[in-house]
Amino acid sequence: LLAGLIFNFKEFFVVALVNNKPITRMALDRELEKQAGSSALENMVMKTLIEQEGKKKNINVTSADIDQKIQEIEKQLSGQSLDTILASRGQTRKDLTDQIKIQIIVEKLLADQVNISDEEITKYFTDNKTSFPKGATLEGTKEEIKEILYQQKMSEVFGSWSEKLKNEAKITYFLKL
Repeated sequence: LLAGLIFNFKEFFVVALVNNKPITRMALDRELEKQAGSSALENMVMKTLIEQEGKKKNINVTSADIDQKIQEIEKQLSGQSLDTILASRGQTRKDLTDQIKIQIIVEKLLADQVNISDEEITKYFTDNKTSFPKGATLEGTKEEIKEILYQQKMSEVFGSWSEKLKNEAKITYFLKL
């Protein structure tokens, strides 16, 4: 009976055999922690901090907010299936929904710190004219440029804001990675 149980649940103990030498699940887990554990833990800490800050500032993310972002993403895929793309990245719609929720919270928290002027849009168009299709006009590309500049500024603001948020938080690590 014991041998039968071990055989049926062998993947819980041994994940591979290499020339009859076992690689245990514990060894795999330790190696994964070394390779990506620190990054994964930091991402989880930051996600928690963002959620806490959003809750503190009474920021609410609705299903409609998330659905709208998903629809925007699907429009940009030009015929490809969102589920197929997510699967190729090892993600699910739930993973995407969680990421979008965090993104929306951040955008709502930092929106007042990101402003794009018409002068910045014009300068970007002039400086990057060769990257646009031939015959492109400022008016025709204004929204695209505004989105590019918004993302750049949001990234800059988020970097300093997230560092400040992390420095002000009381974070206790019990696992050394």
